[in-house]
Amino acid sequence: MLTRRTLFLLMGGTALAAGGVAASRVGVQPEPPAPPATDAGGHLLWRNWSGIQTAYPASRAAPADEGELADLVRKAPGPIRAVGAGHSFMPLVPTPGTLVTLDRMAGLDGHDADALTASVRAGTRLADLGPALSAIGQEMPNLPDINKQSLAGALSTATHGTGVDFKALHGNVLRSAW
Repeated sequence: MLTRRTLFLLMGGTALAAGGVAASRVGVQPEPPAPPATDAGGHLLWRNWSGIQTAYPASRAAPADEGELADLVRKAPGPIRAVGAGHSFMPLVPTPGTLVTLDRMAGLDGHDADALTASVRAGTRLADLGPALSAIGQEMPNLPDINKQSLAGALSTATHGTGVDFKALHGNVLRSAW
């Protein structure tokens, strides 16, 4: 099976070889074994995109609205952690408690064409946000290279595009509905 780590190593070696530099695996650690799919308690494995961060949350939830989310926060076993695309290398998500996805809390809630503003739900993926805003004539001025992230995750981690004259995504937020 080709893992992400092996793929990165192959891509790096190919890039080095293409540049006329001999590729070498000196100092490269072998890929660690994948963690088991479930723990002793039967909890399913969660892994971030790179496989560096893992957890076996006792509970998983996908609230459909703010009421369900508020109820979950009051009652779910903690610690409660929100997960989007699992793109971060940092240990923001791993929890033995409750893993929450906002995927069901996604989409465009409305917009004001005159003010060029839009209300967007936190679980909206950037890949879906671009076309939704484009459809109402409100394209985003700058986008990150990874579009799998949720809007809440991208805002929370200061995701940015490129260019010294462009703001990070959070620079375009006027206010939160919460």
